[in-house]
Amino acid sequence: MGTKASDRFALPLCQRHHDEQSGKIGEFRQRGGWRSFELKYGFNAVAVAGEYWRKWPGRVAWEARNG
Repeated sequence: MGTKASDRFALPLCQRHHDEQSGKIGEFRQRGGWRSFELKYGFNAVAVAGEYWRKWPGRVAWEARNG
């Protein structure tokens, strides 16, 4: 669709975990997107992304430029 999620919701993942989360690898039952990925690894993706965003040193300057 040509859309991109805001960087505010980005999470750094290694290639293996990115492929697993997007369903490129792993058993079929594990290909459930973010919810199954969160359940498997025991975390909340939105909460973790928010924490990364709050701690990013360039956040204040970025928000001043971009709103």
